Amino acid sequence: MIRVASTRMVSGILEQRYQASQQDLILGRGFLQEHADESMGVMQTLLDRFRDGFFAAFMADRDSADDAPAAEPYRKPMLFLSDLKISPAKAAELRDKLEEIMKDLNDEKAEHPDGIPVNLLIGCFVPGESDPAGR
Repeated sequence: MIRVASTRMVSGILEQRYQASQQDLILGRGFLQEHADESMGVMQTLLDRFRDGFFAAFMADRDSADDAPAAEPYRKPMLFLSDLKISPAKAAELRDKLEEIMKDLNDEKAEHPDGIPVNLLIGCFVPGESDPAGR
């Protein structure tokens, strides 16, 4: 999941800096339940990383709006968050579609020779009864 990105000597001690090397990560329900405290830390790190990358892309897009080629609309960052009430059938359909996207991307393990890096965060949940955000 991580690799040594750089090393240097600091006061006679070899210091190593690490970099994430995992392309994607799917945390199963069992793992989350068994490691609840660690899972919260992992979730915070993932969200922070996505937020930082998203805003860097957003600022780059904003700063180069006049220079951006019209043929590259995929470069425009997008974000969608919604709190709404839908039928259980629609919720199941939505979850199935998201799972299909994840499976499709996971099956596409071979990197495209002319490929571009893409960061994608997919999540969906139904708030529990005690969730303050639950409506």
